[in-house]
Amino acid sequence: MPTPNPKATLCTRCVLPGNYPGITFDADGVCNYCRAHRKQTYSGEQALRERIASVPRGHGSYDCVVPISGGKDSTYVLYYVTQVLKLKALAVNYDNGFTHPMAQENLRRIVDKVGAELIVVKGIEQRRRFAGNLRAYLARPSVAMVPMMCTGCRIGIVGSACKAARERGVSLIIMGWSPIEDTPFKGEFLAQDGGSTIGGLAKNVIVNPRYLVYGGPATQVIDYLHTTASAKALLRRSG
Repeated sequence: MPTPNPKATLCTRCVLPGNYPGITFDADGVCNYCRAHRKQTYSGEQALRERIASVPRGHGSYDCVVPISGGKDSTYVLYYVTQVLKLKALAVNYDNGFTHPMAQENLRRIVDKVGAELIVVKGIEQRRRFAGNLRAYLARPSVAMVPMMCTGCRIGIVGSACKAARERGVSLIIMGWSPIEDTPFKGEFLAQDGGSTIGGLAKNVIVNPRYLVYGGPATQVIDYLHTTASAKALLRRSG
C-alpha cells in the first residue's frame, strides 16, 4: 500500500484539491477517489430492451414517460427512446424557474423533432425555497449548507414524472444521467460537520434555525436521501 502523502494539495491524476471533503493522497500524489475508481460498465441495448419489455403495459396511450430538462443527457434519452427504441414517449419538464433560455429552446426543438408531447410542470415552490435557503445561508454562512440552494429540484423532476405517469396511465418512466454529474461532496460536507449527512444537516439547522422558517426542512431531508429506498417511497407518494 502506498505511503500517505499529507503534504499533497492537488491530485496528480484528477486534480481534485486538498480541501475536497474526505480526500487523502498517496506517496505519488494520487487521491483516494482515483484509487477507488472502477471503470463504468454498461449492460447494453439488448439488456435495456429486455428490461423495458418486462414492465407491464399501462392503460394509457404512451409507452413511457421521459423527464427532460433541455440538457444534453435527458435530450439524448428522449431521442434514443423515440428514435432507436421506437417507443411513444410523453416528455415531462420540471420548470424550477431557473431554466436557461438555451435549454428552453432545446426542449422545443427536440420535442418537435421526435414528435413527442411535452408537459411542463411549474415548480411554484422552487423559487420560494431557493430564496428562503439563501436568506438563511447569508445570515450565517456555512460551506456545508451551500448545496441547499438547489434543494427540491430532484424531487420535482422525479415527482413530476411520477404524477404525469399516474395521470396518463403509463407504467414506465425512463430517465438517464451521467455519473459525472453525481455530487457526493454535498453529503460529505455535512458528514464532516455532524458525523453523517443527516447529523450535519441537523447540526446546521439547530445552529441556524432560519432554515426551518424559510427553506422547508422536510423537503431538504428527502432531497438528501433521494437515493435511499425510503426517499424513493416518499417520492412515489408525492404529487
